[in-house]
Amino acid sequence: MACVVDVVCGVMAASDLKCRVKEVTTCPVCLEEFVEAKSLPCVHSFCRKCLEGYCSDKLPGQTANCPLCRTGFLVPENGIISLPDNYILKNLVDAKKCTASDEKEGAILCEVCMKEDADELDSVPAATVYCENCSQNLCKPCSRPHKRWIGGAHQLRSLDSSTALLQQQRRSRCDKHELKLIELYCFDCKVNLCRKCFEGSHKRHKCGKMEHVAHEFSKRIDADIKQVRQRMYEFNVAVTNAEAQSNSFVAAAEKVKSEIAETGEKVKQFVDKHVSELQREVDKQQTVTVENISAQKDSLSLALATLESYTEYVTELNTKGLWSGITMSADKLHLQANELLQTYPSPVGYYTPALVFTHSDVVDDLMNTGDNIIGYIGSEVQSGT
Repeated sequence: MACVVDVVCGVMAASDLKCRVKEVTTCPVCLEEFVEAKSLPCVHSFCRKCLEGYCSDKLPGQTANCPLCRTGFLVPENGIISLPDNYILKNLVDAKKCTASDEKEGAILCEVCMKEDADELDSVPAATVYCENCSQNLCKPCSRPHKRWIGGAHQLRSLDSSTALLQQQRRSRCDKHELKLIELYCFDCKVNLCRKCFEGSHKRHKCGKMEHVAHEFSKRIDADIKQVRQRMYEFNVAVTNAEAQSNSFVAAAEKVKSEIAETGEKVKQFVDKHVSELQREVDKQQTVTVENISAQKDSLSLALATLESYTEYVTELNTKGLWSGITMSADKLHLQANELLQTYPSPVGYYTPALVFTHSDVVDDLMNTGDNIIGYIGSEVQSGT
């Protein structure tokens, strides 16, 4: 059961590796396999023709933007072709091409037999070793001469799919001299060289062996990776702090809104209290005044009724009574008239108090100035980037 699990895990890992290699070796513009991959200063890479088409409206020396991240870069004086080649992608594409046909059959095939004897052999034998000097996958018979070359035995390693891919990346053939391996690096021109290229135009340049230069560059890359990872850690911490500050600010904002509402409610209750007190005072004065006016009205009505009764009686006697009756009652009626006039003198006008509401000076000031009686919003600078 364990063997089955190991096989399944191995198949899944190989499948993931193939998908990753395919993704890395695909140009983001044409979505095809890279052809002459060129690198931009932002480290993104594209096919040379894709970049030339993308920058067709740009002249040398003008600024163009990366198709992916939009970072600006200067178009070289000699055009896109002068941009640096991405040799890592080139090696990956080469390794992928070398293993593509083999993977279809489920094995890595001998490249010598596949190139030289494919028409004569019924089937191409599987490769068993990888020659670092020749950058070839070899079957057992083809590998034997490599062990006994007059110039010295070649470096042969047992072959599997993962080591073959890595070895293809570490050694590749010269673009100008297909049969020559890249062995040197020119520091002046920043290009990889074969021996023939070195003898041709780089002899006076500062050059170094590929293995040694790659080793030194690898150490520098490791140092860069360490610094970048440290910076990544710092940004992760900053992101975590930013999230914490955001959560803290949201919580504080909710608390402030609650405090504002609570303060506003207190002010409202305070104002409502004074409004109620003033309205109760108005109600009290209204009740007393209405009662006083009603009592005055009753007194006036009683006097009016008494005066009307006397007037009706005397008028009736004076117009319809006998002369003897008038003469006998005249003095008495005159006395009653004087008593009524003394008892009910001319009524003095009853003046009710006029209610006037005067705004508080504080309210007037607030209305005029627009001052906020609830409070104010401020901010405090907290630590963080």
